[in-house]
Amino acid sequence: MLLVKKILSAFFYFLFFLLFISQILLELNPEILVPAKQKVVIMLLLAGLSVSAALFRSGSQKEDEKKYQSSRTCVFLLFLVYLFNLVILLFFDPGFRLSGYQQTPDYSLYLSLNTNFVPFSTIMRYYAAWRRHSIPMYYVVVNLLGNFLAFAPFGFFLPVLRERFFALSRFLPAAAAMIVFAEAAQFVFRVGSCDVDDFILNFSGTVLVFLIVRTKSSRTFLAKHHIVRSDL
Repeated sequence: MLLVKKILSAFFYFLFFLLFISQILLELNPEILVPAKQKVVIMLLLAGLSVSAALFRSGSQKEDEKKYQSSRTCVFLLFLVYLFNLVILLFFDPGFRLSGYQQTPDYSLYLSLNTNFVPFSTIMRYYAAWRRHSIPMYYVVVNLLGNFLAFAPFGFFLPVLRERFFALSRFLPAAAAMIVFAEAAQFVFRVGSCDVDDFILNFSGTVLVFLIVRTKSSRTFLAKHHIVRSDL
């Protein structure tokens, strides 16, 4: 029975890497535009394959430390999938320009069109446009909720992969630095928008997930499934 579980685990890992490599090749091919729904399906399949592989691998092991390592491998693979898709989303996906922003030829034009350093200005502009019926509610929700959720998984991955980040004093500056880096990179490459409201929404979503993960019940659940150490 243990041998069967090991074989199934290896099989699911093989399918995971096969699908992930296929996605990478598709996304990096400039002649192919992968629809958003297809991206979501691929990510769900990758998550399912990774979790299945980890469960079978963990089931074939008796020591808690080995179960812990199996779960950590699964989390790390899911983090790689998320990180790759986030980079594609922010810098390479022509379909993801929620505000209609494209790469801008020069910095002066980028500064005038694609930047905002006044807190809540963009959020209020979306709200005002919706009140005037200039844009549909769906557009507002996708923009604002999309920014709220874009970096939210870091609230889970960062403390789980590096358990010292369960400390609030370490997590908050690390999360803020990552988001600022992403915004700065968009500014340098003149892709998307460099917007303080994006930071506010990104950071809020990340901190919310972190606070949920940091609760006693969440830690107990994670320790029970060998995702974090029980003595954390």
